[in-house]
Amino acid sequence: MFNWFRSGTPYTFLLLALYTLVVKCYYFLHPMGAVMHAAGDGLLYRWLVDRMANRWNETQTGFTFLAQGILFMQALSINSMVNHYRVFPKTTYFPAMCFLLFSSFMPGWNYFSAPLIAGLGMVWVCSRLIRLYITQSAREEVFNIGLAIGLLAMIYLPCMLFLLLLWAALLINRPFRIVEWIIAILGILCPFYFMAVLFFLTGRWPLLMTERLLPVFDIPRFTQNYRQWIALGMLLLPLLYGAFRVQQHFFKLLIQIRKIWLLLGVYFFVVLLLSFTESHFSLDSWILLLLPAAIYQANACWHIHKNIVGNSLHAFFLAVLLVMEWMKW
Repeated sequence: MFNWFRSGTPYTFLLLALYTLVVKCYYFLHPMGAVMHAAGDGLLYRWLVDRMANRWNETQTGFTFLAQGILFMQALSINSMVNHYRVFPKTTYFPAMCFLLFSSFMPGWNYFSAPLIAGLGMVWVCSRLIRLYITQSAREEVFNIGLAIGLLAMIYLPCMLFLLLLWAALLINRPFRIVEWIIAILGILCPFYFMAVLFFLTGRWPLLMTERLLPVFDIPRFTQNYRQWIALGMLLLPLLYGAFRVQQHFFKLLIQIRKIWLLLGVYFFVVLLLSFTESHFSLDSWILLLLPAAIYQANACWHIHKNIVGNSLHAFFLAVLLVMEWMKW
């Protein structure tokens, strides 16, 4: 089964859909409503949840099915991005497989939340950041990327930190031009400007004054949840091996592919900074880590050439996942 995901065939998409039903079965059978994070949820996310809850009469099943649909779309989008930019020598479905498998280890990553929606948007942002390498005039592109990050920040406020990722992408892919850096800031601020105008014209300016529009940095307090730490350990093992294999062949890769791996590494560390925007930190926000993590994990899978090793490791991770889900381990 492991090698079925190695190459892209017409049947792999169907296999991926069936694979999703297997690894996500527990969450389909145990639905939950929208998850709220007081420290990070943006005004747009709260408005969206209110409208959806009224339409669905606060049903939990609708939110859960929507969350699983978003996860499946994100897995396919990441896979499409990786194949489009030829990160691996051949077309593969390993990124989608890894994303679906390892996202299932954390219950908070499988229910409707602001970080989940932001993660889907960040696939588009990351794809446009990679394109900066081949863009002749980047000002319009930078503004559009900043605008997208600003919209995502209205859904999940800590996404403002992805301004650092945009600046890093400009450093990696383009010669330094201060104008592009300023345009990035203007793009992020643009959605907040129009939101302020809308609130002012509709007489709801006092309500806007009560909103927190910037993330507040604080020292996080991690909860002692051993299940979460075991799950993170399972995610970390293939990620480290994938990173090791990238480092091993880094200077043999094409320049553009090197820049992609470097950008994914920066993305990873920017998401880690999100830990310092909530005093009572929740690992739910680390679903944003899965975009780069799934690609590094896919690289680990790509470099496993013996079928028996790949199938054994895959069966081990699946077994641990099912035990953790169904036996409450």
